[in-house]
Amino acid sequence: MKIRIPAVSVLVLMVSLSYALKAQKTLDREKYYSIIQQDELMPIDEELEALNTSSVKGKPAFMGALMMKKAGMIKGASKKLKLFKKGSNQLEAAITEDPENAEYRFLRLIIQEHAPGIVNYHNDKAQDKELIVSSFKKFPSELQKAVSNYSSNSKTLDPKDF
Repeated sequence: MKIRIPAVSVLVLMVSLSYALKAQKTLDREKYYSIIQQDELMPIDEELEALNTSSVKGKPAFMGALMMKKAGMIKGASKKLKLFKKGSNQLEAAITEDPENAEYRFLRLIIQEHAPGIVNYHNDKAQDKELIVSSFKKFPSELQKAVSNYSSNSKTLDPKDF
């Protein structure tokens, strides 16, 4: 006895799996760095949701930075602090696991430059800058572009560094 599966069901399954695998494996850096530099909650929430269901390498670092960014945009001091701490724990764990990853340091630098003084998250800017500058030429082109764009408004990075 043969089991017949309707062709439409097979097609839907194949498209769903293809989309899921694509979404899980790669990070659209251009989109991500555009979102992290905006002050809009919806794109941040959408990116967090996409990352949450992905298997992107470095997922905790990327999610942590977005959570910390989001913390500055939501209401309620305790909610802000809780989300910021959750994000910083993820980002710092990723950096501890891979301390030479200059992209994670770039994420941290972005957050450090914009974090309010009360959270005391400003201590590693010089160290992060040094690793970012020394690693810049090894970055993928999308990350080089993001770093270059960010440096034009940064207090720590200067376009002349690259």
